[in-house]
Amino acid sequence: MSKRPFTNYVQPGLTRVSSPKHFKSNIDQFKSDSPCKTIVVDNVKDVTEKNILGAFKKFGRMARVLLLPHFFRALVEFEELNFAISAVNKCKEDPLKVCTNFVKVYFSRYPTISEYISNEGTVSVLKIDIDKPIYPITTNVMRKILAPYDTNLKIIIVSNSQVLVEFSSVVGANNAKRYLDGEDIYSGCCTLRISRAEFSNLNIRENSELEYAYNLNSDYHNDSFINPHFGSSSNSRNIVQPIPNAVQQYDENGIEPGNVIIVVGLTDKFNCNKLFNLLCQYGNVIKIKILKTRQRSAMIQMGNRVGCERAINCLNGCSVFGTKLQFTFSKLDFLVFPRQKAHPLADDTPSFESFAGSKLNRFSTLEDAKRHEINRPNRTLHFYNIPTSFDQEKINKTFNDMSLKEPNKIQFYGNSSKSKHGLMEWVKFDDAIDAILIAQHHSISDSASKYPYILKMNFASCLIRPTNR
Repeated sequence: MSKRPFTNYVQPGLTRVSSPKHFKSNIDQFKSDSPCKTIVVDNVKDVTEKNILGAFKKFGRMARVLLLPHFFRALVEFEELNFAISAVNKCKEDPLKVCTNFVKVYFSRYPTISEYISNEGTVSVLKIDIDKPIYPITTNVMRKILAPYDTNLKIIIVSNSQVLVEFSSVVGANNAKRYLDGEDIYSGCCTLRISRAEFSNLNIRENSELEYAYNLNSDYHNDSFINPHFGSSSNSRNIVQPIPNAVQQYDENGIEPGNVIIVVGLTDKFNCNKLFNLLCQYGNVIKIKILKTRQRSAMIQMGNRVGCERAINCLNGCSVFGTKLQFTFSKLDFLVFPRQKAHPLADDTPSFESFAGSKLNRFSTLEDAKRHEINRPNRTLHFYNIPTSFDQEKINKTFNDMSLKEPNKIQFYGNSSKSKHGLMEWVKFDDAIDAILIAQHHSISDSASKYPYILKMNFASCLIRPTNR
């Protein structure tokens, strides 16, 4: 049976998403002219199964009764065909009253209630298996896909290839199964295989990229897990269709497969934020996970392959905290966090963290990307976004307060009315690296500004030249 045609449904983060016509719950979808042992009882409101049994027992023995309150209907399955025929014929001649309503009775298109449950379902939880899941599947991805059918959802990402979804109504679950089963989230991959779960509700602890409940308060509103480069044409059967990225200099927080790198040689002084402070100079950082089983290594998912290549080319062999770091590509397509709570590192910070929605990522637009030089580590840093009132003395104090070595030389550039920028230079290479790892994104308060300044730094391409006097 062919599926209903798609209509255009525009959502943030998606160019086009398929949306079905509103489900029509008319009686024609239930009734049949062919006699069978199961009948449809229409126009039943505020009734119980006991009410139905009491009203129809005079026609013969019943095997099963199923209430469909969303449709104001019930299905009654008799033990013998002649009992069902008698009920339909007599109710046409003399309408039957159940509680306060006169009902209409028809033969069901489903010979048994079990067949109805198998085809239409009576539970609101769906199990969604995902074939060829080469792109990450998160709660935000699923919410966007399922929005045309229900917005009051509960979602559990069991794995990148299986999702459980609880709908607020059976109708919403049935519609989603009817119109999305067999569809691709992205062109040629992430195909949805939808079936009904064997339980009635999901228990959600918190909203994250792995769990979501509409009735939980949360700050988790990260929409970056659907690549903004992805879209689909209006006549496509895919929910989302990838479009190749023409600009490889920035990634707009998009996520592509195969962009996971591994770093070996970490000490206990490292944490996720320090790794982010180092890597954000080379591309958008999506996730970081410091491995528990291998304390001296970590895995980082970057926004695109260009960012991975920059980081590997510039940082491989770099000496940090007294050890040499080795960067290389991982065999993983995506970095998936475990469902259990992150184990604490030596400084009590979590061992894995997502930076996908961070405003501190520097390559979200082409304009932002053009501002940044890509350089190997050295003892000179370019700094920007500090208060105009800051001079060398105040900068030195800022570093001293963080137990960092103050710069040996500082040179300011420009006369911006909003902030200052320039170069800082240390005698020792290790002191410059420490400044990047610890002082990067340090918040600086200033009496002239309502909001704090966020110090940003990156490795410079040259040393500070002596000024001519």
